[in-house]
Amino acid sequence: MKIFDLCKPYLIKYRKSIIIYLTISIFAGLFAMVNPFIIGDFIDSLIEGGNMGVVWRFSIIFATLNAMRTLLGYVTMLIYIKIQSRTAHEFSQDVIAYLQKLSLSFINKHDTNYLSQVINGDTNMLIIFCISVIHNFILNGLYFLVPLAILISLNFQVTAVLMTFLLVYIVIYVKFKKPLFDRSMILRVAQNTFFSKLLEQLKLTKFIKIHSISDIFREKLNGHFDNLISETIKTQKLNFLYSSLDTTLTTITQIVLFLMGGYLILNGNFTIGMFTIFSMYFNMMLGAAKYFFDFGKTYQDNLVSLQRLNDILLNAPETQGTEQLTRIDKIDITNLTFSYDENTTLIKRLNLSLRRGNIYGITGVNGAGKSTLINLLIGMYIDEKSGNITFNGLSSEKIDMAYLRKTLIGISEQDPVILDTTLADNIALDGSPHDIKKYADLLNIDFTKLGDNSPLNFSGGEKQKLAILRLLIKNPDLMIFDEPTSALDLDSSKNFISHLQTIKPDKIILIITHDTLLTEEFDQIINF
Repeated sequence: MKIFDLCKPYLIKYRKSIIIYLTISIFAGLFAMVNPFIIGDFIDSLIEGGNMGVVWRFSIIFATLNAMRTLLGYVTMLIYIKIQSRTAHEFSQDVIAYLQKLSLSFINKHDTNYLSQVINGDTNMLIIFCISVIHNFILNGLYFLVPLAILISLNFQVTAVLMTFLLVYIVIYVKFKKPLFDRSMILRVAQNTFFSKLLEQLKLTKFIKIHSISDIFREKLNGHFDNLISETIKTQKLNFLYSSLDTTLTTITQIVLFLMGGYLILNGNFTIGMFTIFSMYFNMMLGAAKYFFDFGKTYQDNLVSLQRLNDILLNAPETQGTEQLTRIDKIDITNLTFSYDENTTLIKRLNLSLRRGNIYGITGVNGAGKSTLINLLIGMYIDEKSGNITFNGLSSEKIDMAYLRKTLIGISEQDPVILDTTLADNIALDGSPHDIKKYADLLNIDFTKLGDNSPLNFSGGEKQKLAILRLLIKNPDLMIFDEPTSALDLDSSKNFISHLQTIKPDKIILIITHDTLLTEEFDQIINF
């Protein structure tokens, strides 16, 4: 089963806990299977002239068994929560890690809210499905086979007649298998689209308020809601038809049981207690059989989650080399060409040499490809470019670019990401302690006033200073600054430029800028 293939590593890891969980569940199930005998024997004992001593004896036995069953149920509940939460968490973390190995092109093509729902919702759904299948297959197997053996021993003919109704369940399942899957997929897509657009409105609240276009967004959301309601109704109609046939078949089976059981009692072939036992065990067996046939619908629902996850996991990761450089002395770009789509080529047959000890300025109009060049240089879109990028003469495809970005490459973004964490963790992303006073003074940063000491309250200029601070503290061989002085005051800009001149003999420095004050400091200008 494909779903189990995907979840197997996590189930194997926690197999001991799963075995304990199943063992206790089986014991609790055995207690449940004793109940029909106790009740049937109790009824016959009363009919045959039992007294209050019999009543007390059966009451104590019944209460004891069910108390033990409740206790075991509580224990299995605790074990299940631990297994399910841990396996689902590890599964989702692995999917996130895999997603981060894919090309940015793949991620950019998907709505982040949709990806979040897939990673959090579908991984959890598949783990719950796998654990419940293992658990319910064993228990319902017992609830079907043990009562079946008992019913055959009580009356083979009645059992044979009732078993024919199970064949009808097979026909129903086969008939509804594909429609249920198709409907589930369509509804899931409609739900995700609606909630994605709903979250979009929350994220764009400021933009909507500035332009007073809430009515436009509301109208679009209403359209997605109408589609969701329509698909929900269609799905519920199909589910109702499926469950109605199930209910009708169950009713007919019960009527047949009443007729045949009543006939056997009236003719002296069954006691009332025996009929009670027969009826309870048959209903137990019928419930187990229903689980196996309803399993088809549950499986189809979970195939939707499997397919959505496979849309991520079946994509090949980006090329990742194994060579780990300890220093960057030179970077050579040869015949580099790249486009995001077939209609627009941003970079065409670019040739460029970057050497340690130089500051390079990257200038040009917006949208000309400056940021794209940086992305390609640091290993983004590595499988989608043509041409070659080498570090110290070694092709980027052979280099562990993730390790290179972590150790020898640093970027100060124009619109930096600010994390919802402490100021210290925002500055040193690797979590290690650093002496930041030197660089704080360089950029005229007063940490006592910075964003009221809350990263989420930073102004645009404060964010940019923080991004520059991050890069200076990291002190990598390749330093990339994107419009570093656009939000700096004049004194901070001069201090920043002076510092770059001081450290440049041991660095390769790239600066994207429109600032004429900076262009005088460049050893070479790369104009787009």
